[in-house]
Amino acid sequence: MTTPADIKVNVHDFDEVRQSLQVIKMLLVRARTLVDTAQNEMLGFSTVSSAVNYVEIANAATGNDPSVMAVGDDVTIDLVIGGKGGGGVELSNDVEVVGTLIASGGIQITAPDEIVSDTDGDINLTPNGNGRINLHGVKWPTNNPGPNENDVATIDASGDLLFKTLASAGIASTAHKDTHDPNDGSDALDTAAPSTNVTPEAGNSVGTSHTFARSDHMHNVPCGTAVSTTTANAEGTAPTFARSDHTHALHDHDHTGDAGDGGTLDASVIASGVLAAARGGSGTHRTLGRWAADALIIPTSTAPDRKSYMDRPVLVFDDAANEYATTPSFSLPGDYTNGTVKATIWYCVETATSNDVAFTVQVEAITPADAVDMLTASSFDTANAGTDTVPGTAKRLASFDITLSNKDSMAVGDLMRIRLNHDSANDTASDDSIVFAIEVWEDLS
Repeated sequence: MTTPADIKVNVHDFDEVRQSLQVIKMLLVRARTLVDTAQNEMLGFSTVSSAVNYVEIANAATGNDPSVMAVGDDVTIDLVIGGKGGGGVELSNDVEVVGTLIASGGIQITAPDEIVSDTDGDINLTPNGNGRINLHGVKWPTNNPGPNENDVATIDASGDLLFKTLASAGIASTAHKDTHDPNDGSDALDTAAPSTNVTPEAGNSVGTSHTFARSDHMHNVPCGTAVSTTTANAEGTAPTFARSDHTHALHDHDHTGDAGDGGTLDASVIASGVLAAARGGSGTHRTLGRWAADALIIPTSTAPDRKSYMDRPVLVFDDAANEYATTPSFSLPGDYTNGTVKATIWYCVETATSNDVAFTVQVEAITPADAVDMLTASSFDTANAGTDTVPGTAKRLASFDITLSNKDSMAVGDLMRIRLNHDSANDTASDDSIVFAIEVWEDLS
């Protein structure tokens, strides 16, 4: 590049130099376009008469930003950047606005872009003049800026978002009342009452108003007589899921019985102040264990024969032998009350029509930690004996009970076994005894 030091002017050439400088000045004044090496336009300039404001482009050192600024004589100068025709200004990266962003037309944000404030900063949207803030068809009118404290938001038919007081919006403001509060007489729950006094003998009338819950009376099925604490109560007048006309202190019966069907619930009774209900049969019978003949265990010797008649498994005890069979081990149920225990034996004989069959029943009750060798020893209590006269017609089913007075101090949780022994010495029927089943039960009468 030629510097002033490189220019040597010959006084004889002064006129020529002066003329060249005038030409250069004229070119600089008239120049309006910068071109690239291919003579294509890159940057154009336009002139304004008496211009005092202009654009200053500044470079920057490391860590600082270059700038394009409006400068000049005026105190406040805007920098106008625009596109041609319908074109706009496109910025490829984020735009940082240090002051205020003012849009004289509109601002359009295309999803998924967002308007995000700085940390904990507000986003304030204020329309110009009578303009509105329109959020997907819901318009915030300029004449109802709101909201005020305790206002509610409503939208009218024009899509205007309005803020109103509860009263002007047609909403009654009332305090919520707890439906489980004390009876203070101020709401429907408190004032509702049965039309008659509450009694345990009969169903009570309906309250005087609808309520969420009434804890001061009940609605039951009327019973025929007054409720007694010592005897069975009368049948309800309609089928019920559970008998509401008397109480049930124990859980050993079902709640499916209804009025007068003879079910276990209907037969329930109260004994010694505690209700005891049947598991089957009468209300005085609690089964502790029941076994068909094929469930009994027979020994390797002195054992009855296993047979089956019409698919009924049986044990055939020889008339002249003392044969026996034993139940599997079982745990004494938790509802056992240490009452009278009995064994029922179901049997028949093949030909005899008179005289007696005879059996004995033994109880083994072992409590954990008892001094019994569980692998080599038994501990059955003394036998309980019983006889029964056979039916007058051969092969007819019969049953009889033996009271188990000797019951080995059986208690809830004991590991139990029952042994059925044929008593040939007292059997006078002169016929084999055919046993179908045995049951051990507690007599609650």
